[in-house]
Amino acid sequence: METNKENIKKYVNIENLFFDIDEEKKIAYIKYHYWSPYEIFNDSICSKGPIFSDDFMQIILKLLELIPNKCKVSFEINFDNMGKYDLNGLYEIFNNNIYLQLKGLKKKKKEENALAYSLIAAWLVFFVLMMLLTKYRITESYWHDVCMYFFDIATTVIFWEAAWILFVKNRENRRNIMNLGKKFHEINFTHE
Repeated sequence: METNKENIKKYVNIENLFFDIDEEKKIAYIKYHYWSPYEIFNDSICSKGPIFSDDFMQIILKLLELIPNKCKVSFEINFDNMGKYDLNGLYEIFNNNIYLQLKGLKKKKKEENALAYSLIAAWLVFFVLMMLLTKYRITESYWHDVCMYFFDIATTVIFWEAAWILFVKNRENRRNIMNLGKKFHEINFTHE
């Protein structure tokens, strides 16, 4: 029977079972195969240039997350049918989409931070009101108890929502921004 140490050693480099990783160059090579470039674009968005589908961007972000932090990632995307696209045009489209995604992630992070700080301000207001109601309680009253329960629940929910945004959501956004900005090494498009 294997011990915990043996199990840990066995799974330390588990990525090597799934991806071609060059340990010397610290580059992970990931290959995709699609029938056409149309499969990676969102057809429902009418824009000046093609925009990657959410599914394709989630695949890229997930794969960047799975690769060890010490490695950069090199993508190779192979198409059977190029349609109206050429290989050089796809490089520009890819780079523009990556920059658009980075800008969107940074905007999302900024908006979520603003929301979290607003929630913290609301939490402080509710907390102060709750303390004032506790301190200046004059008589026993049904409405006083209702207000206290309301403020107690509101302060708890608002505090945990703000904490979740600041510590969990921000971490996810920072990781995605870092992965797109630093782990991404290169992309190669090929046509059979």
